[in-house]
Amino acid sequence: MNYFIIPRKVIKNKHSVVVFGSGPIAISAALLLSKNGIDVAIIIDKNKLKNRKGGPARLFALAYNSCEILKDFIDFNSSSQAINHIRVVDNNSRAKVDFLPIDIGLDTFGYMIDEADLIDLLYSSLLKSNVKIYELNGGFDISQGEFFATITFNDQSIYSPLIIAADGKYSTIRQYLSMETEEYDYNQTAIVIDIRHSSWPHQGVAVEKFTPNGPFAILPKYNENCTTSSLVWVEEGKLDHIPFSEKIMRDLIMVKLDQYLGDIELISEPIIYHLKLIKSLKRFCGRVVFVGDAAQAIHPIAGQGFNLGLRDIIEVVKLICDSADIGIDYGTCLEKYSMSRDTDVSKMILSTSLLNSLFANDIFPLKILRRLGLKIFDKIPLFKKTTMKYACGL
Repeated sequence: MNYFIIPRKVIKNKHSVVVFGSGPIAISAALLLSKNGIDVAIIIDKNKLKNRKGGPARLFALAYNSCEILKDFIDFNSSSQAINHIRVVDNNSRAKVDFLPIDIGLDTFGYMIDEADLIDLLYSSLLKSNVKIYELNGGFDISQGEFFATITFNDQSIYSPLIIAADGKYSTIRQYLSMETEEYDYNQTAIVIDIRHSSWPHQGVAVEKFTPNGPFAILPKYNENCTTSSLVWVEEGKLDHIPFSEKIMRDLIMVKLDQYLGDIELISEPIIYHLKLIKSLKRFCGRVVFVGDAAQAIHPIAGQGFNLGLRDIIEVVKLICDSADIGIDYGTCLEKYSMSRDTDVSKMILSTSLLNSLFANDIFPLKILRRLGLKIFDKIPLFKKTTMKYACGL
C-alpha cells in the first residue's frame, strides 16, 4: 500500500508517510506503519538516541495492550519487569486499593522498562525494517501544498502527503507551525532516582503512595534479583536542583518508604522534571498531524503517557491504511483522527488532574472522605475491574 498523491513530474525522496521524532512514540509509529505495508520514512536526531544506561532512570509503564501491539518488536521477558501487582495507598493511613491482574484474566498488567532500553530495542527493530531512516543534524523547514508537504533539512528535501509529528512535549514542529496550546502548570516538581534494596525483592509490585505534596511512586525495575526500583517523588513548587545532600535525601526517602523494601542505597543521580499539562489546541495543521506528547503531555500520576500516545498512533495507522485501501488522500482523514481521539484524551487529562487534586492536599474532611472512598472502592470488584481494564487498554 504505497499510496502517494503528487504532481506528474518525478520527485525524488518521496514517501507515503514521514515520521518526525527520535523517541519511542516516533519509532513505534514508523514500525507499525511499515508492518502494515505503508512506505514510511523517519527523520531522527541521532544525538537524542544516546544511551542513558547507568544514568538516572526514566521508567515507562507499558500497559498490557501496548505490549501486545509492540510484541513483534520487543522481547519484554528479557528486558523489562512485569507489573504483577499495583497497590494504591493514602499517605500513612491503612486506606489502600490492591489491583491484581488475575482479577481480569491476565498474568500481568504490562511491563516497566527503562527509556534507554525501550529506545534501543525499538531502534534495533527499525534497522531491520523497511523504514527509510534520515538523520537530522540541525534545523528544518516545512512547506505545505495542495497535495503534499515538503520537509527540508541537511540540504535535502523529502515529500509526503502526511507528516507525523512525534517530537515530544516541546515539539519543534508545533512551534515552527505556531500551533496554539492549552497549558496548565501543576506547580509540582518530580524527582526521579534509582535505589537498590538488596534484602527485599519487589516481586513486581508497583506502589503509588499519595501524600499532601503529591504522589510518591515506587516502580519495580528489571534485574535478576528484583532488588532495584525507581522512585518518582513529586513535591509542591519548582525545584531547579536538589537542595540537600545525598545522605539527607536517602533519609527522607527512608521516611517516605516507611520501612518498605528495608535498607536502601541510592544508585543514580536524581533528575528533575517540572510538571505541566501541555495540549495542542488542534491535533493537525494542514498535512502535519501530532501524536503522543506533541499532541498532549499529561500528568505522570497514573503512568499513562506512553500508552495514550500509542493509542494516537494506532488510530493514525488505522486511518492511513483505510485511506490507502480505498485510494483516497491521507490528508482527508485528519479531522476524523482528531475527533476520534478527543474523548480518550479528555478523559485521561481529566482523570489524572482530578486524581492529583484529590490526593495532593491535607484538608481534614476531604482526607477522611478520601480514605473512606479508597476502602469502599477496594471492596467493589466491578469498579476495580473496570478501572484495571481501562488502564490496560482493554
